[in-house]
Order: sequence, then structure tokens, then C-alpha cells
Amino acid sequence: MIKQISLLAVFSSFILLATTALDSSILRAQQLMLNSAETKTIAKTIDENDPYKSRFFRVRGAPRITVNTVSGGVEVYENEALDGVQVDLFVNRSFSLWSGARNLDNYRIILQQRGDHIIASVEDKRSGRNYKADAGIEFNFVIQTPAKTSVEIQSMAGNISIQGINGKHFIQNHTGDIDLWKVEGETRISSTAGNLGVAENRGILFMKTVTGNMHVERSSGEVRLKSIEGNVEVHEIQGTLVTSTVTGNIFSEFSEVSKGIFMESTSGNIDLIIPKRAGYQITAEAMEFDFAELDLAQSQMDVEFRNAILTIRDGVIPINLSTLTGKITVKENN
Repeated sequence: MIKQISLLAVFSSFILLATTALDSSILRAQQLMLNSAETKTIAKTIDENDPYKSRFFRVRGAPRITVNTVSGGVEVYENEALDGVQVDLFVNRSFSLWSGARNLDNYRIILQQRGDHIIASVEDKRSGRNYKADAGIEFNFVIQTPAKTSVEIQSMAGNISIQGINGKHFIQNHTGDIDLWKVEGETRISSTAGNLGVAENRGILFMKTVTGNMHVERSSGEVRLKSIEGNVEVHEIQGTLVTSTVTGNIFSEFSEVSKGIFMESTSGNIDLIIPKRAGYQITAEAMEFDFAELDLAQSQMDVEFRNAILTIRDGVIPINLSTLTGKITVKENN
């Protein structure tokens, strides 16, 4: 009987040790799998710092670049050291191995040249359209080009940045911010939900957005801005301004006014700063006016309940200001 109990105890101890060893092996295996997954995920992140596709296109004249992407950003900037157009496509897939990957075979990537026309495009082959918003993957284009270049860019979700080029440009974005710096020529920008920023622009500028704010500074030429729910800010510009917004405020500061100014808001305030040396014919409509900082010594002013007419000096430059429920303030700088 004692021998049977001893043998039973030994057998139980063996089973316990075997179970413990098995559990330890399973834990080590699981840890090894996790470490392997983390290593592969880190490796993928490092690899995606390099372009997924890269092409260089030689051109004879001023290139025209067309970019379409389903989701992701676009950056275009001038590089005079190149005698052509360099296009780099970066792919960012924001998932680990456990979440499942979007197969790149589902997308048609086009990088091609037709004379001086460069085409960079990403399309979803499953839908047959270039728009299908996919949260797990982004296609980001970085393009270097000579200064004299025209661009046409369309993106459904992503930021767009343009710098240092001169030509005829059309930029359209559904969601994301658009920024331009030192862009010349004729530029048309359209956005549904994003902020628009422009600095040191020269030429004709048309911008419209539904829910974003607009900011233009140190620019010259003809500027036309339209927003539904955003604010409009214009600083240190020379030229002509036409701007309107429904629910936002408008602020504009001129260093020089050429042909005239038109500013309109439904429920926002309007603030205008104009150079003191010129003459203006101001027609304004609002619930409240503030002309206290205008030089009215050589001016005529007629203010009624909701309307005001001012002739400042020779009254050459026309200014039309209108807000339904807001306040209009006009000042002069030196």
C-alpha cells in the first residue's frame, strides 16, 4: 500500500512538471510570435519611409502635371536643379498584422508621360472610379518640378501643398487643408471641408470652401474668396478683393488697392483697413458702423439706419461692404 502511494505521488509530480514545462513552452512560443509581429510591423514602418514607386520624366517645355489620388496628400514644389519632373509615391498603411491589410493589387497606379504632360494617378480597380475612401491606406505624392509648371490636382482626403511654381493651376479637395506659397499665375482652389492658406501669391486667385477658413497674406493681384461657414482673413495684400461668407467674419488689410473692394457676410462682422493716401467711395450696409479712425477732414459722410455712404478724398476707388446682422469697421493705415 505504501509503495502504491509513493508511486502515485511520483507520477503526480511528473505530470505537474510536464504541465508546467508545456505552459512555459506555450508562453515562450506566444511571446516569440508577438515579438515577430512587432518586428515585422516596425520593419514595414521603416520600409514605408522609402517611395513605393518613383519615376523621373524629362520634359522639353513647361510641364503640365495631373494628380489624382483616392486618399492621401499631395506636395508639389519647385526644384530648378532638375531638367524634368520627379514623382515619388509613398504608401502608408495604418494597421498591424492582426488587423488585416488592404491589398495593393486592388489599386491601379499610373505614372506616365504624354509629351510634357505628366500623369500621376491612383484608382480603385474594384469600383472603377478614382474615389473610394478607404481608412486603412493612404497614397501620398511628392513631386519636384521646374518653376514654370501648371498643375491639376484632385484628392478626396488629404492635405495639399504647392510651393514656388508659375502657371495655370486647378486644385480640388474634399477633405483636408490646402496651402500655397510663392505660387504665380492663375490659381483656382475648391474644397468642401478644409482650411485654405495662401502666402506671397502673385496673379489671379479664386478660392472657395464650404466649412473651412481662408487666410491670404502678402499677395498681389485679383483675389476672389468664398466660404459658407468659415472666416476670411486677408493681410498685406495689393490689388482687388472680392469676398463673401455666410456665417463667418471677414478681416482684410490692404497695403495698396487697385480697382476696388467687395466684401459681404450674412451674419458676420466686416473689418477693413485701407491705405490712407488714396481716395475711396464707400457704400456700406450693416446693423452698426464704426468709422471713428477714418480721416474725415476731407470727406463727406451720409449715415442712415442701415446704410452709409462715404466719399474720402477724391473718391476714386469703389468699396462695397455689406452684412445683414453684423458690424462694419473701416480704418486707415499709414
